[in-house]
Amino acid sequence: MSGSVHTFRWAIGVYGIAQLAKYMPGNIFHFAGRQVLGMADGVSAKSLLKSTFWELVILVISGGVFIIIVIPSYLGSYLQFKTLAMCAFVFSVFFIGVFSYKFINRFFTIAFFLQLSFLVFSGFVFYLILLLVSTKKHFFYTEDYWMLMFVPAAFVTAWLIGLVTPGAPAGIGIREVVLIYLLGSYFDNSEIILAVVVSRIVTVSGDVFFYFIANAFRRVSINAC
Repeated sequence: MSGSVHTFRWAIGVYGIAQLAKYMPGNIFHFAGRQVLGMADGVSAKSLLKSTFWELVILVISGGVFIIIVIPSYLGSYLQFKTLAMCAFVFSVFFIGVFSYKFINRFFTIAFFLQLSFLVFSGFVFYLILLLVSTKKHFFYTEDYWMLMFVPAAFVTAWLIGLVTPGAPAGIGIREVVLIYLLGSYFDNSEIILAVVVSRIVTVSGDVFFYFIANAFRRVSINAC
């Protein structure tokens, strides 16, 4: 969308190197880092700002659709609410995909589905971690397997609220509070916090690993210029 001629490998390098800055207080320094690195490599400030804007739009939209799955848990344990929520979720994803492809461009659509897939994966990783640490495993096998959908959706909802909360580095503190609120009726607070801590360790480890890969990609891209 920015019109930049830089390679995909270069983009991975810049993104991965700057990503660790999200753990700094302020929750904006990873965006600032990409701006600085991109401008240092000759990309215009306007193009980088446009890229950041569209990234935020995609993050919010892709995360926001999961709220649809969370809502029925506060309307009652009726199967029709849950079925309606899943239908609304699928329809929303389909509508966003078609609308963005026709009225924005195919790159937005591809980015949306990639981000959505990543959030689904992240949500299920948290689901498995919570299953591992929880003593109330019967919750995972009741209510027509609703927990299989609700727990990942609750995790993504908490991630989204942490993302849009100013000042919270990587949503630290915010995500925990939201998850306790959403899942506290089903699990002990200590289990939720432990699952969040373990998921944080997994996430940070992944970001550090990604940093070294991105650094190698960036060196190759610079040497190729």
